Amino acid sequence: CFIASSELTNKFFLFTAQFSRTYAHSQQLEATNNIVFSWSLDNVSNPTQVQIGISGNVLGYLSVGFSFSNSGSKMDLLDCMMCAQNASAVMLGDYYVNGQNRPAYDAKQNYYAYNVSRSGTTIFCEFDRFLSNSNDTANDVGLPFGFANTPVVWAQSSTMPTTLSRWIQHGSASSDRGWMNINLCPECTPPAPSLPPVAAPKAVPAPKAPPAPVAAPTPVAAGLDGIVAPGEYPGSATFGSFQLNWKVDTLAQTVTFAMSAPGQGYVAFGIGNSMNNHDVQVGRLIAGTPDTYTVYDYWMNGYNAPPLDSSRGGSNNVLSFAGRYDATANRLTFEFVRPITASDTSDEGFLLDTPVDVNYAWYETRTTSIPNHGSSRRGVGTITISSANVESAPVDPTAAPPPSGGAGSNTNFGGSSSSGSAPFDPQKENAIQIGVIVGVTLGVALLVAVLLVLRLKACPDGPRKEEPTNEVEMK
Repeated sequence: CFIASSELTNKFFLFTAQFSRTYAHSQQLEATNNIVFSWSLDNVSNPTQVQIGISGNVLGYLSVGFSFSNSGSKMDLLDCMMCAQNASAVMLGDYYVNGQNRPAYDAKQNYYAYNVSRSGTTIFCEFDRFLSNSNDTANDVGLPFGFANTPVVWAQSSTMPTTLSRWIQHGSASSDRGWMNINLCPECTPPAPSLPPVAAPKAVPAPKAPPAPVAAPTPVAAGLDGIVAPGEYPGSATFGSFQLNWKVDTLAQTVTFAMSAPGQGYVAFGIGNSMNNHDVQVGRLIAGTPDTYTVYDYWMNGYNAPPLDSSRGGSNNVLSFAGRYDATANRLTFEFVRPITASDTSDEGFLLDTPVDVNYAWYETRTTSIPNHGSSRRGVGTITISSANVESAPVDPTAAPPPSGGAGSNTNFGGSSSSGSAPFDPQKENAIQIGVIVGVTLGVALLVAVLLVLRLKACPDGPRKEEPTNEVEMK
């Protein structure tokens, strides 16, 4: 069960008095109070997340959940979200229900990117969650997608709860609670029915054809691994405990960043000198055992949990990524590739060789959500991404690291950043050598031409002929 509350200081709330986004599907659960369940999947081919919205003419609280069971009482082993709002309080949280008992607050709050608002007597509750329950198999329900119906359970009350643990029991009328089987992915294509195997007729061997030519394999670019190796990134900046590295690919028009900070929570890096209307990429843990990490493209709209670009009409422009937690150093590192220029209205681009304001934040406690980072784990600064910050050849890890080609400055923590000349460029060295050879050749040719001109001036009638002589050679 999910419940929204102003007492939950590690969560953020948006107040829009309506749904903040459009949903692909909706289903009315109850007509008297017009309780409507709406949802969208992140994609239909291989969905991993679901966006959910529930609304109704409710004065107290409204809840929606998913049952572990397809038979019997749907209140036995129920994973649900409850929300409420009035003039003085907002409540939202992840709860677990076992029978006709008061909901128990789930120690792992597995939801994010949510919105709670009210317009008159209508309350709007929105949240995102993963389909998988791998992070909390005991108290969360894994949501099937495709073709299986999922029991969606709902309840409402006209009485506001007094605290997070004092939820008033709902009524027993059909307008107070109920459930409905819902297919979360109606657009998915059902699998073909399995048929018993049929023995194939014996095939007549065909004459062997000459082997077809084999195409040369396509070169594969070096992958990301969540590790910053010596010499891997020519540009870098240090802001207190936050480390940023980068390199550019001017041919592909992309920039690769590596961001690292203490802890196991999340690491965020964005453009701009504030959290108001700026582009940001957040790397975080999404599941455990084994740990699974992701980097997504978000948009900051103030001191709230940032919404995904895709929820604002944009797209996730993180082209590739990798994340890794180093337990020895207690640092979380993310590498990701993004375009240099903006790709949609929810993106901001970089100008090479030009100082740009950036902001950063991190959260140290292990979590799969995006809680408030606090005032001591965030800041703003300035970096310059040079067009010379191209990736150089790997270097000997025992050798001194090469100088970086970028520059950074910290305006919050007083941290330092590295700067220096561009790395060795073999193409530039070859060009210089060729220029020297061409210059020497032209100089020799010019000298020969001058000597020829001087000789012609000394002998205008051409070379002299030998005169006949009457001398007799002495034997």
